[in-house]
Amino acid sequence: MTSALRPTGSTRRWRQLRAPFARHLTDVGPLPCRRCGEPITAAMRWHLGHPDHAPRALGGDDTDLWPEHDDCSTKAGARLGNHLRRLYAAGRSPDTMTTPPPSRDW
Repeated sequence: MTSALRPTGSTRRWRQLRAPFARHLTDVGPLPCRRCGEPITAAMRWHLGHPDHAPRALGGDDTDLWPEHDDCSTKAGARLGNHLRRLYAAGRSPDTMTTPPPSRDW
């Protein structure tokens, strides 16, 4: 059995969703990061992110995707994962999930 994943960790569908944003970054210019609002340029590492309230793993869809800095996306994913683990540990289900709290400013 072969995997749909590429060495980059993405599927064909995900690359298709990401392509218009990549073209915009290359042809038109920077886009603001969903998480921090700072510009993302074509030379930067970035992810195609989803809002916290609708991750694909919890039934969200691909209608509200937007570029996020690599760091911003990774931190948001960790925050969401930790929030879900706390819900499960407390015996609550993710359908009662509220948006996870923002990380602390150290």
